[in-house]
Amino acid sequence: MMMKKFKKLLVQWRCFVLSSRTRLRMKRLFGRSGRFDPSPAAERVPATVVRVIAAGDYDSCIDIYKDNKAKFFPDGYLKDFEQDLSSDACLWLGLEDDGDLIAVGGIHLDTKDTGAAALAFGMVRPEKHGMGYGSALLLARIASLPRPDPVIRIVMSSLEETVGFYKRFGFVFVTRVLMKDGRELDSYYAKITRSSWHAARAILKSRQVVFDPDAVSVPNSPFPA
Repeated sequence: MMMKKFKKLLVQWRCFVLSSRTRLRMKRLFGRSGRFDPSPAAERVPATVVRVIAAGDYDSCIDIYKDNKAKFFPDGYLKDFEQDLSSDACLWLGLEDDGDLIAVGGIHLDTKDTGAAALAFGMVRPEKHGMGYGSALLLARIASLPRPDPVIRIVMSSLEETVGFYKRFGFVFVTRVLMKDGRELDSYYAKITRSSWHAARAILKSRQVVFDPDAVSVPNSPFPA
C-alpha cells in the first residue's frame, strides 16, 4: 500500500516538474517564432454554420470522435473527451453542413495566465476531411478569443498524423508532455497577434461563415499537467 502511494506521488511530482519546465520553455520560445498565420485558410474555408455545442449534440460529437479514433486518437481518450465535453471548462464549437453536425472542437483560456489559451479535441467527420472544415473550425476558435493584448499564446497537443495541418498555420513544436496517466503527447504553440486575430475573423466573414464570435465567451480553466 505504501509503495502504491509512493509511486502515485512520484508520478504527480514528475508531472508538476515537467509542466513547470514546459511553461518556462514556452515563455522562452514565445516571441522568437510560432506566429499564427490564418492566411492558408483564406481560399479553403467553405460556407458553413458555426455554433456552440449543446447537450443535445453530445451523441453526435461522440460519433465524430469514434469515426476519427482509429487514425487520430490513441486508446483511452474517449472518456476524457466525454468528460470535457460535458463540463464548462471549454467553449465547444461545432460546424454544420445542411443541418448536420460535422465538426467539433474546444478552446479555453488559462486560469493562471489570460494571455495563454489551449485548443482541445478538434475533429471533423472523415468524409468531410480535406474540404476546409478543419480550417474553419480552427479559425472560429481563434476568433472566439478576446482581442489579444498584445498577444495570446495558444498551445495544443497533437499526434504526428495531424501536425502538418497545424504547422501550416504557424504552430511550432515545444516539447513532449507527460500526461498524468503516463501517456506522452507532443505539444505545439503559436502566438496570436492582434493582426492575425483580426485576419481570422475577416476570413470567416469573407467566406460567408455564419458565426458571431462576439456572441460567445471563452472560459478560463487550468491547463492540463
